[in-house]
Amino acid sequence: MKKNNDSMLPLLGGLVLGSAIGGIIALLTAPMKGEELRKTIADDAEKYLEQVKEKFHKDLSRTKGVTESLVEKAEKIVSLSKKLGKADVENTSEVEAEINKLKASLDEANASYTQV
Repeated sequence: MKKNNDSMLPLLGGLVLGSAIGGIIALLTAPMKGEELRKTIADDAEKYLEQVKEKFHKDLSRTKGVTESLVEKAEKIVSLSKKLGKADVENTSEVEAEINKLKASLDEANASYTQV
């Protein structure tokens, strides 16, 4: 049993020495100090976060505009439908035109989001 432990000591010593040498080489060849690296990472993360916030607000604004437009068009369709209910055949084409505008707005909104 003692012979088995004696053969492991050189191996263990070699592993410890190799790890120490590897650590020293890593420290000497590192492109920057740990503190500098952490600051660079934090700065980059902050920059990316600002870009994400900016894009979010831009998309939110665009979504709000599309939604407001769709609500206005839907209200117009309801109004024209009420007129149509009075058997005014002339208004049928107006209702269909507003429905087509609504569909076009939805298609435009969908196309703009697939480009993102």
